Amino acid sequence: MKTTKITILLMLMFVLALTAGMVAGRAMAGRRVQRPFQGSVLSEELQLSPEQIEQMRPIWEAARDKARACGKVAEQIQREHEQQLTEMLTEDQKARYQKLSWQNHQKIAAQDEERKVAFRQAILSTKKILRPEQWRAYERILKNQVGAAAAMTEPASPAQ
Repeated sequence: MKTTKITILLMLMFVLALTAGMVAGRAMAGRRVQRPFQGSVLSEELQLSPEQIEQMRPIWEAARDKARACGKVAEQIQREHEQQLTEMLTEDQKARYQKLSWQNHQKIAAQDEERKVAFRQAILSTKKILRPEQWRAYERILKNQVGAAAAMTEPASPAQ
């Protein structure tokens, strides 16, 4: 009877861990930072100078790299969590599972926040490069392409 309970609990934990991994993977995949300066549409719509394009490139490459790094860390956190679950074969399995799940969610949330900070910083750095009319066009592009990212920007006029 005890073996059956442990087996059922282990199967339940495996399904929950798998589900958590899928949710985390989808969340991270849906939030990848795009490199908008590379498209000729953006360059044309903002009328970017070659100098501006070169200034934007490292900003958005850094934001992309940070997003990828955060995604990799989140995946590693999930793998470690699943390994820890398989090792939980004691009487306090349920309590430990809840604690580990909470810690896992906190780590993933921290990585997501780092990604958001990098994205907001890239937007603010881009703002410094653009002329006022370019910034207005860029804000429209952000609203259309990224949605909520437009809310992360400041309403003040861009620096010259």
